[in-house]
Amino acid sequence: MPGLSVTNKSNHSIVVTISNYTNSAKDLAPWAILKVGEVNIFPRDTYEALVIQDPNSEENTRGWYVDCSGAGSENGFLAVIFRGFDQQLGLEGQKTVGFNIRNASGIQGVQAFVSRFNGSGSDSWYNVPTTFGDPANFWARNGREMVAFKDPASGRQKGWYLNTDGGTVNVTFNGFDADLSVSTVGI
Repeated sequence: MPGLSVTNKSNHSIVVTISNYTNSAKDLAPWAILKVGEVNIFPRDTYEALVIQDPNSEENTRGWYVDCSGAGSENGFLAVIFRGFDQQLGLEGQKTVGFNIRNASGIQGVQAFVSRFNGSGSDSWYNVPTTFGDPANFWARNGREMVAFKDPASGRQKGWYLNTDGGTVNVTFNGFDADLSVSTVGI
């Protein structure tokens, strides 16, 4: 059966629960404690509600509606990587539709913002890595969205309106006085 796994790569324990629409249950599963580095597997085959919470503060609670069906996935399984409440949720094993963003400008501390005109996701500012390799630095979006960059030190900002066209768009930020490098894969 397809499903999902949740890996805790944050720096503290979390509690996790998931719906069970697969088995027509209306309630969430019991909370599972995940210590740093631990993994929990949930066999599911439909869209499910995934909730992650800080066991010491209900204020730190985040939820997602995730596709556990294996449709459009690479291996029939979704791997969720949780790195912290201030980080994007990492997804592995799904066909990726959205934006991979990296910083090749040489400017330290550049941050990116991706709008959420077409659905869910975080529209907060995040530090931009220098490589595409980390799934936590992927912004899952479908359709046209604003991709913006800022340098917190100087206050400079610049943005572009880009379309995923149903695939992954690799976006390289080359600086505030340069064009983006953009390539689309997986269409």
